[in-house]
Amino acid sequence: MISRNHRLLCLLAPLGALLLASMPAQAEIAVTFDMNSARLDYTLSSSNLTVRETAGSVFDVRKENTTALTILDTARIDGGSFFDLFLDLTMTDLPGANNWSAAGSLKFTDSTTTTFGVEAIFSSTGVYTLFGNNVLVIEGRLSPLSGSTILVNYGDPWTYVGQENIGLEGNQDGMNGQFSIDNPENYSQGDLVTLKFGLGGLSLDALFGANRMLAGGEVKGMIVPAPAAVVLGALGLGLVGWVRRKWAARAAA
Repeated sequence: MISRNHRLLCLLAPLGALLLASMPAQAEIAVTFDMNSARLDYTLSSSNLTVRETAGSVFDVRKENTTALTILDTARIDGGSFFDLFLDLTMTDLPGANNWSAAGSLKFTDSTTTTFGVEAIFSSTGVYTLFGNNVLVIEGRLSPLSGSTILVNYGDPWTYVGQENIGLEGNQDGMNGQFSIDNPENYSQGDLVTLKFGLGGLSLDALFGANRMLAGGEVKGMIVPAPAAVVLGALGLGLVGWVRRKWAARAAA
């Protein structure tokens, strides 16, 4: 029997190729980010799910040309005491078994200020589990929390400051551990995925049927200007391969 995961991969692969082929040729500059070692807390009485950094979290933020698939510049913050990330969601139990949605907000800082440089509304497009209910996936879209942009408070150009570059991935401005985005007022849309590995076979209804503290989560996202040449949802299209690689590495450990 063909598994649900295999069917999903078969459907996404050709669609992803089609979408990438249809992107316009002009350069599209995106802000992408990912954080590991996240903590997920769920409170049954309020249906509130929060995702926060921990002391062991590493936060990588990149400036990318998504048309040329090139990393232009990077900023890494090593250690959750040096930044704040707050994903604050309300989970809603929809009709049917294991059918949930999530809505709320995402905010995060750089390494130099407690003022949030990213503020966005989050609205889920999918809440599901993979690999025998062992991986929780919450994915959705980002839009401005207030005003017309997601990139806030850090000036024009919008400058994000980390502690160091990410290896040799890119250093467009020659400044170690920071980069700038021109015209931040145009950055009004994006995608976000948060993951939790090792659910131990819990279904969504079982997972959200009790208070939970879940360690070892991950957050991955992309913020783009509008109108965007990059097709929103491309992050989600690459999700399955990303999760499969990480799940295989954990299983082999």
